[in-house]
Formats: sequence, C-alpha cells, structure tokens
Amino acid sequence: MPSRILYLSRYEACFGGGRCLINLVRCLDRQHYEPFVMLPPGAVFAQELRDLGARVEELQTSIPSTWRHLRHIASLNVALIRFVRRERIDIVHINEESCLITSLIPFLLYCKLARIPYIVHHRSAGIVFDALTRFLLLRGHVICISKAVHREFTAPRRSDVLARPSQRNVSLIYDGIDTAAFAAVSGGEAVRKEFGLNGDVVVGYVSAIDPRKRQELFLQAAKRVAAKHANVRFLVVGDTYDGGERLTRYKQQMLALRDELGLREQVIFTGYRTDVPRIMQAMDICVLTSKTEGLGDVVIEAMAAGKPVVSTADGGPAELVEDGATGYLVRQHGDASAYAERIAELVADGPARRRMGREGARQAMERFDVRSHARAIEALYERLLTDAGRSR
Repeated sequence: MPSRILYLSRYEACFGGGRCLINLVRCLDRQHYEPFVMLPPGAVFAQELRDLGARVEELQTSIPSTWRHLRHIASLNVALIRFVRRERIDIVHINEESCLITSLIPFLLYCKLARIPYIVHHRSAGIVFDALTRFLLLRGHVICISKAVHREFTAPRRSDVLARPSQRNVSLIYDGIDTAAFAAVSGGEAVRKEFGLNGDVVVGYVSAIDPRKRQELFLQAAKRVAAKHANVRFLVVGDTYDGGERLTRYKQQMLALRDELGLREQVIFTGYRTDVPRIMQAMDICVLTSKTEGLGDVVIEAMAAGKPVVSTADGGPAELVEDGATGYLVRQHGDASAYAERIAELVADGPARRRMGREGARQAMERFDVRSHARAIEALYERLLTDAGRSR
C-alpha cells in the first residue's frame, strides 16, 4: 500500500511554492506514495492538482496566532488531527514555512505522539524565526531550497538548547521544474501578438507583485533602457498574493509610477497568468530585482526557456546564474542604473542573448529538472518513514 503524504499550503494563488508543489505531485511515484493536499478555499490551482490525481481538501490553513483567533486555531487543529487519523496519513509535508507554525502546535504535537513525521519546506531568505517556531521546525524536518537558506537557517542560535540543526533534521534540496515544458512550449508569437510586441526586444519580470520583489527598481531601470533603445518593451507578469489592502496599494503605486515615468506605452502589466511557459517564450530577457530570494524559481524557468537573466546577486539567484555565461548578477543593491546597464547590453547584443540562453537551458536541464527533485524528496520520505517505523 502506498504511503500517504499530506501536503499543507496556505496560498490561494499559484506562485513559486505552489508551482513546486504541482511539479512534485506530478512526478511523485504513485506506486509508493499517494498525495493528499490541503488548500485554502478558492485556491486557483486546486483543480490542476485534482487532475494530477491528488485528493484535494479545502481548509483555511493560514490563521494569525493571536488570542483573538483562538477559536479558529482550535478548529483548524481539530480538523487536521481528524483528517490525519481518518485518512491514515504517514507523513505531513508543510509546503511553506509561512504557514504560521505556532498556530499548529496541537497538531504537530499529535504528529509527534503518533510517530507521524512532519516536514517544513523553508523557501524564504531573510526570515528570523522566534525561539518557539524554530524549536517546532527542528523537532520535525526542514528542507532548505538553497545553500543561502540552509546557511542562514543552520547558523547557531542561543535558543538552540533543546533542538539543534543537524544533517538529521535539516536537508538541502533545490527546487525542480519541468524543464521540458519550458523548453518545448510554443505560443510565444501568439503572446507577442496579444500584447502588440511584434518586432520589439521584450524584457520581462515574472513575479508576485510585492514590495519584497521591488518592481519599482524594474520600472526605474526600464526608464533608463527605454531612453537608449526605442525598440524595447517591458512586461510585468503577475499579481498580488492575496488581494489584501497592503499589496493592492503597492500594485496601485507601481501602476502610478509607470505613468509618472512616462512608460504607459512601453510597460505592460499583464496581471496573473497561468501560461508562464508561453509568456517566457515571448521574452528575450528575464529580470529579477528582489533584494534577496530563497532560490528564485523564476530564474530556473527563464533559463529552461533559453532566456538570459539579469538578477540580484544575493541569496539563491547567485547559485543559479553563472555571471557572464547565463546572464548577469547585479551586486549594487537598489541601484536601478546597474540593472539598466546590464539589460541594455543584452538588448543591443542579440548573439549574446542567444548564447547565454542556450547555456542557461543546458544548465537548467542538468541541475534543476523536477524528476531529480522528486527522487530526492522521496529518498527523504523513505528515511523518515523508516526512522518512524512506518516503512512499507
């Protein structure tokens, strides 16, 4: 009988973590593992997971851990415990560390008592966990998605008295993508026609719209590049995570900034798209201006699509982009002119774009294919199941 894996995810929209979950479920060995997925109501990728054969349940998995929400927290934990018991779940895999682990204390305690291993996927750089959250993470197993995240998380803390990071409870496993889907997809010309981009050099930024992603830097760089090259257009692909007031206000500020910079004709905000591989094929250059990233899956996707990348040099992207070979790394934080300089170089040099794109595609296929990622995750499952006395 296959081992039953319960995946918990907090987001309704499908961004990096959600796409990684879809890819993992797609490649999971169904002879040995049966996927169950718990998503918040209205998650846009629920049907895609169902189509892949996963059993999907809806439950509000993101609740602030404050006294005002105690009733909701209690209901969440009771529902999860009942589900795990009823479905005889063997492993719990929390897809994002942002699921507010401290709201799940009763559930995680039940998992420990029932000898059900739990895993937390640590996807973000720059997070400082409080002592309780860190203790709960280390009592389970943490997957770090890059060397940068792993190095940051395993650095010694004064609070590491009852649980310390080690090879037994912390792993480094890079995300994987379906590289073939990005390399082989057609439709780039249709996307260009949709947005009136025929004949232009297209520079794109694919990301959730969020202050951490610093779309304002992209717009400021676009202003400088457009001043030098009349044949360049820019795409901002994505939307806010949840439609909340803070992120909606930031999106409105970015639209206003585009207009203030006189870029209404040059910069197109596409909104949320489900056809990212097609969008990538319509681009000539991909840009990432975040201050830091846990990994930067969009960089891998751009490489797989054969596009050079201009990216921040901090965090995960520095492990992905080979500076000068598959794109450029920008080390001047917050300097729009530094991004603009590298983008402009690629706009002006078609042969360099194609050469870097080919090398990026080769490296993406070799290092980040989702099938290798799935096998690494499955190997971890097997070790944890054996340690818990639950091996098949």
